[in-house]
Amino acid sequence: MADIDIKPILLETLCEFHSFCGKNDLEYFLVGGTLLGAVRHEGFIPWDDDADVVMPRKDYDRLLKLYDQFDYPFKLKSPKNIKNFRIPFAKLTNEKVIIEEGTHVPFRNGVWLDVFPLDYTFDNTYLQQLHFSTANRLGLLLKLKYDLEYKQSFSFKMRVLLPYLKVVSKFTPRKVLNLMFKINEDFPSKVILRKKNYVNLYGSWGIKEIAPISVFESKKLYDFEGNSFWGPVDYHFWLEKVYGDYMKLPIPEQRTSKHKIRIISSQI
Repeated sequence: MADIDIKPILLETLCEFHSFCGKNDLEYFLVGGTLLGAVRHEGFIPWDDDADVVMPRKDYDRLLKLYDQFDYPFKLKSPKNIKNFRIPFAKLTNEKVIIEEGTHVPFRNGVWLDVFPLDYTFDNTYLQQLHFSTANRLGLLLKLKYDLEYKQSFSFKMRVLLPYLKVVSKFTPRKVLNLMFKINEDFPSKVILRKKNYVNLYGSWGIKEIAPISVFESKKLYDFEGNSFWGPVDYHFWLEKVYGDYMKLPIPEQRTSKHKIRIISSQI
């Protein structure tokens, strides 16, 4: 199929999400490359092809309960409402265009907006590292489990991990997800007394995605492709921590998407 610019579909999805959150009194914030795009480009990073938001846990959980309130072409998908959903966080998909991301086991869905929960994490750096390493290992178990179920050929990296497969084979994906939710989310929220830090456990930047709760206590609207979306007032803290000198453009050779996607079908 001929290439299609998915940015207009992503923008449409962001607009729907923003409107839905406004109608239902839900709080969200742009993060990642979407926040960087808002600050540096007032829209999408030209070579980017995804969009990310985070929500405090209470808002995220409320959103998941409202999954059936979205109308076509939008669908809110998460492990809470989709059987065998192999991603531990939610995605708002736009079914006008179906894309496939070329991961080890290709992931096919409508053009999607990633919706991450913000959970509590520890003050202590060692405990923060332990929190992330636990999340990563459980994520790896989930990945390996699905690779087994789909019976895909293994890359060299995956073959190195074959000793883990005997352990993985004893768990269903749902059991792995439930364990992930308990250890990564339920446990910290119950044992952490001084709830000072938020973490996006399922993001791409690891421990860099930890910020004081105060960063997400105030928000403002950012111009984005002629629309307005919510982001943290203190965008500098988050962007500098994740990207360093974020206003400096990468060299031309690095101006490429980190995703490998292809269009499967389109209704536009």
